Amino acid sequence: MSGWLRVFLTISLIVYLGILFKMIVLKYVHIYDVMSLINERNSGFQRNNFVPFRTILDYLFHNEVGAYIKFRNLFGNILGFIPFGFLVPLVSRRQHSLYTVGIYSFLVSLSFESLQLFLRVGSFDVDDLILNTLGGLCGYMMVRLLSVIMASQNRQFKWLLSSLFMILFSSMTFLSSFFW
Repeated sequence: MSGWLRVFLTISLIVYLGILFKMIVLKYVHIYDVMSLINERNSGFQRNNFVPFRTILDYLFHNEVGAYIKFRNLFGNILGFIPFGFLVPLVSRRQHSLYTVGIYSFLVSLSFESLQLFLRVGSFDVDDLILNTLGGLCGYMMVRLLSVIMASQNRQFKWLLSSLFMILFSSMTFLSSFFW
């Protein structure tokens, strides 16, 4: 990969992580109020979940929450981390495995969830860790699929699938902004 492309992808990853930070950690807080949260330790929305699959199962099998909220929380967490899993292997010079991208996705998600808990600006939910990690893994699988497509010998097939893949990826990234 050329140097300028790697720089562009690195900048894209940094901007993406900044947007993700705002959408996850500071979703209920205006950016100017962050320091007052740290200094005053305001008590914001705190409904924490430390039991794996509790929230996921509640959303799937109980009707207390509307369909939009269920869809937004389940698929929004997955869609939001797909670009992370997609960009990390492209930015790094080393070859990444599904396992390492999964670990990185989990650690970034854990950082965001822990900040919500510490700053009291949202709720820590272990199910968000699961769904975010799944999203990162999906992004990695898309990169692997794209690399197989790019290795294909048929140019028309390669062009068609690459175009469809980029449309799908762009659409998913765009749609994820509506879910957060």
